[in-house]
Amino acid sequence: MTDPSTASRTMLFNFHTNQWDDEILGIIGIPRSILPKIMDSVGIYGYTSPTEFFDAKIPISGSVVDQAAALFGQVCFQKGSIKLLMAPVVL
Repeated sequence: MTDPSTASRTMLFNFHTNQWDDEILGIIGIPRSILPKIMDSVGIYGYTSPTEFFDAKIPISGSVVDQAAALFGQVCFQKGSIKLLMAPVVL
């Protein structure tokens, strides 16, 4: 599963239908069946496996990717915190 923000990065996403774009998929020959289901960023994506995760069935109920995930990963929890991502420079 993925969210609309991540799906849009593929350039295969239709913003009007909020789904994969069948016309583009047809032109380049990608079957829709191999692409992940597009869901809202907040919702039940699935559950942890009790046999694999400390005997707990915990809902996975959100998708945080790209910039928002980077803020969390770089511990930007306080007001005014910033992050800076730089593209590599090839000389």
